[in-house]
Amino acid sequence: GVQTCALPILGRPDGTDRDGVGEPVDPAGPALAGIRVLDLTWVYAGPFATRWLAYEGAEVIRVESTTRPDQVRGAGQPFNRQGGPEDSLQWHNVNAGKKSLQLNLGVPEGRQVIADLARHCDVLIESFAPGVLRRMGLGPEELRAQNDQLIYVSTSLFGQTGPLSKVPGF
Repeated sequence: GVQTCALPILGRPDGTDRDGVGEPVDPAGPALAGIRVLDLTWVYAGPFATRWLAYEGAEVIRVESTTRPDQVRGAGQPFNRQGGPEDSLQWHNVNAGKKSLQLNLGVPEGRQVIADLARHCDVLIESFAPGVLRRMGLGPEELRAQNDQLIYVSTSLFGQTGPLSKVPGF
């Protein structure tokens, strides 16, 4: 059957967002105003999904690796013809409307920033290979222990389990 649940993610009666630190939520505003999304995706599928969340009014915080920049940074037509990692029109397109930062998740300080951000988000979406974030201490169980309302979305090319789950792809 279909499961439904009521989640208090669309703002509080006083008009503030879930943790009370954001701008007042206008009921006539964008559909996802007041929703905060932590975006740990890369290349196309995940960034396009979170791009639409931003388009609908969600505050999307895009985290990119300092050690493995998004492959889309080198793809497609240049944005302003100056070259370099900030000049990909495709990267700007799939990340429009988002806030962004770069972190090194290979060090404890980078992982702590993700944990801190997740405490103040409604949704986390990631596209790491199955089990990678869990091994870093950033799996759904660990993050939901700090924020029991967190919606944790994990995408991978061939699913989270099964014979092809370890095959990387995007």
